Amino acid sequence: MSKSKEQQLKDALIWCSGSDDFQIGGKARDGWERICMPLLQSAKRFCCKIGCDKDAEWQIYYGEGISPDDSTGCDSCSDHLGELLTDAPVHYIYPVR
Repeated sequence: MSKSKEQQLKDALIWCSGSDDFQIGGKARDGWERICMPLLQSAKRFCCKIGCDKDAEWQIYYGEGISPDDSTGCDSCSDHLGELLTDAPVHYIYPVR
């Protein structure tokens, strides 16, 4: 199944969000929050694992005191949940609503 150009661009935004520049304190963070996150949140949620077309079932957030209201996380299907965990000391995992 071939992905649409729109889905390919969304996948690219999701992949880029894992970069240090897009994390809190990173250079690209402001643009990410103002432009990219609203575009991604308005779309159907898919697993962040590149090449996975499955619907997101889980939201993963990392860091102390992080909640679903924060934008520092990623989406995952059940198959890729373990692969998307980081070396952060704390992870919070919530079901996608």
